[in-house]
Amino acid sequence: MKKTAPVPQPKKNPPVPKPRKKRPFPVGTVAIAGLGLVVLAGVLVYNQFLDPRVLPRIVIEAGAEVPSAQRFVQNARFQSRYATDVTTVDTDVPGEHAVKIAVDDKEFDVTLEVVDTTAPVGKPLPGVTWLEEPLSADAFVTDVVDVTAVQFSFKTAPDFARVGDQDVTVVLTDTSGNASEVLALLNVRRD
Repeated sequence: MKKTAPVPQPKKNPPVPKPRKKRPFPVGTVAIAGLGLVVLAGVLVYNQFLDPRVLPRIVIEAGAEVPSAQRFVQNARFQSRYATDVTTVDTDVPGEHAVKIAVDDKEFDVTLEVVDTTAPVGKPLPGVTWLEEPLSADAFVTDVVDVTAVQFSFKTAPDFARVGDQDVTVVLTDTSGNASEVLALLNVRRD
């Protein structure tokens, strides 16, 4: 008997997988984005309702009254008060004052800074003197207003050796370095 060669069988093709739907974003990306939104919403809620937003420093002009403790708190939902005795704060003197404020049951260390940015003012006062008898610069200014001490100087020294009238400019300078000028009249007379 003769052996017959086996008849080749057609090869079976592996099953073709069904095409998967493409997602616009991978699943992990969507989960991370969702978590980010939850965190952001939590931060916004905290900032709006739970965080008093205390300013570490406020600045006031010399001579002003001590401001309310509420000026240190940005979130109006919170009431604050001074936990430090601020009656000892001298707002006429430029400088920094460390104080505490209480917001609910928490205390915060803050700074109240007093600055002097206002130049002194005064009214001119005519000066009359005799030949060769000088007057000081403060003799030409009256009604000086400033919260700190004021020094007086001539912008240009007057000529007390010249008879007659001349303009005199007096410079007013406070302890913070703020300066202003007052124009006055000098009358030098012959004896």
